[in-house]
Amino acid sequence: MFSHRLLQAGTAAAFAFLAMQGPALAAGPTRYAAPGGSALGLTCDNPAAPCTLAHALQVASVTADEVVVAPGDYALATPLTIGAASNVHGADGQPRPVIHGSSGATPLVTMGTAGATLRHVVVRQDGGSSAVTAALAATLADVALQNSTPGGSAASLGTGAVLAGSTALESGGPAQAIDIAGGPATLHNVTAWASGGTGSSAIRVESGATLVATNTIARAPGGSDLSGGGLPTMIASNFDDAPAPLLANPGAGDFHELAGSPTIDAGLADPVAGLTDIDGQPRILGATQDIGADEFLSHRPAAGTGDATGTTVTGTVNPNGLPTTYRFDFGPLPVYGKSTPAADAGAGTSGVPVSATLAGLTPGSLIHYRAVASNADGQTRGLDRILIVPGTPTGPVANLPRFTTITAPTTATAGQPISIQAAGTDRNDPVNSIAIDFDDGPGFFAESACRVRPSNRAFSDSRRSSFNVPYTFSQPGVHTVKITLGSGKCGRTRQKTTQTVQINVLPRAKRLARVDASAAAAGCKSENALPTKRNRIAVQKATLCLLNQIRLRSHLSTFRVNRALTRAAMMHTRAMLRGRFFAHQGPGEPSLAQRFRRARYHGGGGENLAVGVGNPYATPAAMVEAWMNSPVHRANILEPKFHTIGILIEPRKPAPAPPVPGATYTTEFGTTRR
Repeated sequence: MFSHRLLQAGTAAAFAFLAMQGPALAAGPTRYAAPGGSALGLTCDNPAAPCTLAHALQVASVTADEVVVAPGDYALATPLTIGAASNVHGADGQPRPVIHGSSGATPLVTMGTAGATLRHVVVRQDGGSSAVTAALAATLADVALQNSTPGGSAASLGTGAVLAGSTALESGGPAQAIDIAGGPATLHNVTAWASGGTGSSAIRVESGATLVATNTIARAPGGSDLSGGGLPTMIASNFDDAPAPLLANPGAGDFHELAGSPTIDAGLADPVAGLTDIDGQPRILGATQDIGADEFLSHRPAAGTGDATGTTVTGTVNPNGLPTTYRFDFGPLPVYGKSTPAADAGAGTSGVPVSATLAGLTPGSLIHYRAVASNADGQTRGLDRILIVPGTPTGPVANLPRFTTITAPTTATAGQPISIQAAGTDRNDPVNSIAIDFDDGPGFFAESACRVRPSNRAFSDSRRSSFNVPYTFSQPGVHTVKITLGSGKCGRTRQKTTQTVQINVLPRAKRLARVDASAAAAGCKSENALPTKRNRIAVQKATLCLLNQIRLRSHLSTFRVNRALTRAAMMHTRAMLRGRFFAHQGPGEPSLAQRFRRARYHGGGGENLAVGVGNPYATPAAMVEAWMNSPVHRANILEPKFHTIGILIEPRKPAPAPPVPGATYTTEFGTTRR
């Protein structure tokens, strides 16, 4: 279903919600509420002396004030009413306050005035009609609503009401998570879930009511996803015959998406949903917005393989917040073949040490092992490591050369030298050769020696031989390095033994970046100035001066300012500030190439962005130094084919930040000569 008439109504609501995200709409001072606050305060405007929630709302209702609700538990004896066009919200950056109680036939929270807003709170109805009722054009955002009462609802929405970036759970029996009593009401990235079974519905649109829902999950296992006689318009939403979403534990209120959920990257760009999801993560983490209140962020565990002592192997596992198990795979080759029993690593968010003892190993043999961690979001394997089982080998392998030690770093950096040490012995012949394939393009090394006469102890049978091979990796990534030891004599066929080790090679370090930036910082006026409205032109010139000094040091042409590129920078900076986002393309904004064309620039190009807060982090010198310490930003600055530039520095930040001065830097690079 799709209705242009309803979509226009939803757009009108969008403007209302975007306005709410800006400066507070309150006409009077800010009021403060906290658990245990005073019920006698006259103004409630001192955060050090807050009022009860009911009293703060009563005071605020006179002049449509802002009410900041501190984190904590608010057990209500009587229902609450948000009067006038008050802006009531939990403290930003802190846990949502939990408002709960049993209010019978009366909604626990009533928003009875057009323009009222409720944000960043939990409201739970423990015995009554609805958790929140918004009969008129009120806005609810970043709220978690629940009703555990048969016949009730988590949210009851009327004409013009907006619910965005929120969850609604019905968990007490035949009822509905969201009831639409008027219209049009709009939902944006909402997860509505009814777990009461038969007779329950995720969303009920009453007869004569209308709804426009975008990026919304509406599910009622055992009941009806949608019900009622009204007109719902579901846009890019998950309900009815769509593949069911994969959520952590929706019946218990955990609406986090799991890996593989069909709701991931399946929504439409919808700025009305807000900049963040229910966890405060950016609303767009993948190709586009997800469907529902959560934006998927993988919680796959991390696993690191550690050292071995004898046949006891160690490692580190970070569960990343989900219940996680671990095991060790092991075997004579890096295909392993055996594993230790799964063990519990907990559900924490930091690394925990793990270990296991490997059984059934042959003395003197070389064993590969790795740590493996698994949880609901996936499995992670640590790097391959090796151990040499204590003891002397027996059987056919005793006639082959064998490794006694292999020493190699588990991590390295491209462009930085490392060394690999290997030692071995053969009871029949001297170990006299080594060959190493570094899995790095042409990276390969081999050496061998033998002697007829005169004799030398180094060539004696059973003599332990050791090798130290230096190497410098050129490519980053995980390299499987193959090491081959050989034994033999000048007149005897060589015998070989091969093993592998894994080395994680990090990208090449930009060691000259800091030198370049600091050197360029000398002699540019206003390079250390904090941007303001008065000096904006001066700091833009200082930024250009710094960039051009770096270009000259690298024997490149200096940038020329291009008016069209400057227009493009201005367009994007204004879009970021207006939309309160920080990215190279915001919701509904044209791409960089399209923006260039709109600015009447016809050439190739690139873009560097930065936001700094406070001194010195927002100064031109600090920004340019940060760019030069980033490979991708540095590449733009030192691109030989870039000749023109447009710079726009705005002494504001596109998103909420600490109350200290800051600035937004937008720099467009172009290929044209002028």
